[in-house]
Amino acid sequence: MANKTGIVIRTLPGSRADVVADKQGGCGSCSSASSCHTAQAPQKLTTTVINRIGAEPGDIVAIDVSTGKLLGGLAVIYLLPVIGLLVGAIIGVNVKEIVSMSETGSVLLFGAIGLMLGFGLVFTISKLLGANDAFTPVASRIVRQGAVKLVISETSGTVPADCTCINP
Repeated sequence: MANKTGIVIRTLPGSRADVVADKQGGCGSCSSASSCHTAQAPQKLTTTVINRIGAEPGDIVAIDVSTGKLLGGLAVIYLLPVIGLLVGAIIGVNVKEIVSMSETGSVLLFGAIGLMLGFGLVFTISKLLGANDAFTPVASRIVRQGAVKLVISETSGTVPADCTCINP
């Protein structure tokens, strides 16, 4: 199970909440992070989580994501277009005489069609799974209640520059 902490910025209907969390991932331990374009992307990520614990804006919460489901979703996203490309290329080799094309042209055409169908299938599956709570991160516990409200009230409405919880 992948775990992160984040700050609830807004509650939503249906036991949901928007949470801001630091983007860490694999970039933090990568030796090329200083020269990679990914490392220069915004360091905060806002995501919608299931909020069955009743967290309120300003609370720091633990966020859990099922690793198995995450890996399964990544496999679908990456493998279906590749499989579509390969199946399309194999079909292209076998139907080159039927479509009166050279083998290279037929492989390119049917490979591109298979690739597009693979991406279309990924898009359709992602829309169907997006409505499924099994793939939605869950706020599992409140780490600290009202943490952001405390920081803001102690500094007269401004956030200190060294605050690691939110961007000013």
